[in-house]
Amino acid sequence: MLSPIFSAYDNYSENKRIKKLAKISLEKKEKERQIKEDQQKVLEDKKRELQFEKKLQRERRYDLSKFIQEGQAQLRKELQEKKRKLYESMQIQRKLDQFARREASEIANLEKLALRENIAEYRTVQEAIERIRLKYKQIRDDKIRKRIESLGIEVNSEDTREDLYQKEKEFNEKRLQVEIVLESFFRSAQSLVFQINKRWLPKSSEILRVIDRRWEENLFYIRYDNESEDRWIFLIYLEDDNNDKKTIAVEDKSDESKNVLKKFNTSEVFTYSDFLTDRIVEHLDRIFKKKKD
Repeated sequence: MLSPIFSAYDNYSENKRIKKLAKISLEKKEKERQIKEDQQKVLEDKKRELQFEKKLQRERRYDLSKFIQEGQAQLRKELQEKKRKLYESMQIQRKLDQFARREASEIANLEKLALRENIAEYRTVQEAIERIRLKYKQIRDDKIRKRIESLGIEVNSEDTREDLYQKEKEFNEKRLQVEIVLESFFRSAQSLVFQINKRWLPKSSEILRVIDRRWEENLFYIRYDNESEDRWIFLIYLEDDNNDKKTIAVEDKSDESKNVLKKFNTSEVFTYSDFLTDRIVEHLDRIFKKKKD
């Protein structure tokens, strides 16, 4: 008599369990679907981020290369102007030498005049003329000596005027040669660092600086503004301090895990610019990744 009731209850319980299991199964599938969608979304976001980084790197490299090329064009004009000014300076020096020769000629003529006029006190006149000549020679030599010493050229008390001129000439030639050898590389670094500071450097980072020591040591280097002089990232110098060899060395410490030494000849300024751009871009990428982590 109670058998139909128990049977109906058992069917009810079984149906309830089946529905509950079906619901659990549906919820599990929905959760798995949601997980897959989330994973796919993360993957797509990563792909888009990767594409964005690649695009950003291309744009960055293009902007930097373009800026450097424009700087090279300006540099060629400035070097031509420097050569013109040096040539003009040499022309002026020739005119100054002409005045000195004219002075010597006038004194010689005066001595001849004294002899021709049979001046009794010829020795006294000659001594007076010599004192005048030595006076103006000393004034001129002192002025030349002070000017040359101000350039940092070593001067000896025994140096004649011709010695001083020769030292100045050699100094100017060497200085101009150093500028010609290093100037393109220096300008490229300046252009690159300017663009990095302006557009690509993280806001929380210190700016980069190019420190010019070409005059004193034939080198320049790139470091962060808050770092000490010896904490440079890139050091660029004329190898062996030799203008004839004309090899530019770049010591690269932009990656803390390894130091790189790269050498270029003077005709490889664009290769050098590409190398420096790539290394700084990689350096910035490591900074960005550290900040994300």
